[in-house]
Amino acid sequence: MTNKILSVLFMSTILMTAGVAASVEFLESADALKSKGTTILKFGSSTAICGIELCSETEDNTTPVKSTAEKKQTQKTEPKKHEMKKEVSHGWKTASGTMTSMTDPGMGHESHQLTIILPPSDNVYKGILSYDASEPIQLVALHGPLADGEDKGQAIWSPDGETKFALTFVDNESSMGTWLFAGNALAVHTMNEDAFTVSYSVVAGQ
Repeated sequence: MTNKILSVLFMSTILMTAGVAASVEFLESADALKSKGTTILKFGSSTAICGIELCSETEDNTTPVKSTAEKKQTQKTEPKKHEMKKEVSHGWKTASGTMTSMTDPGMGHESHQLTIILPPSDNVYKGILSYDASEPIQLVALHGPLADGEDKGQAIWSPDGETKFALTFVDNESSMGTWLFAGNALAVHTMNEDAFTVSYSVVAGQ
């Protein structure tokens, strides 16, 4: 009986020694493979590697990273001072259109035709007129009204014989052109009885 127990203990000791030796040999082989450059794969968030991707690539980031171009587009920039535009009125008046003439209301001009482009004003108009008429026309600028005695020695236009304007009368014998003018009123005129039409554009300041 005693011999059987000793035999069992002896066999157990041999098996345990063989197991320990095999374990040591396996570890040495693993260390040898690692030292030769064999990759030991480790996974999990603690290693920042999830399979073959970085964990940061697989996680759901709620805040997307913006590119440099997108950041520039979202930045608010205040306008530069020299880019700000202000509209300032200097009293300039612009007008354009096409008109048909009427009988001249001036005394002594009842058989003539007239188109008033800028009506009489207390202030003097200064500007440029461009025109294109259906026939040759005369250009008229009125100055006034004149005070008593100022009508002597110059051409006069008056609608009633009391209110009088000095008359600048230019006859270019042309139906088209431009005219730099100054006066309290601006008109175009013919000495014909038949009506005419004129297309015009005027820029004037007072």
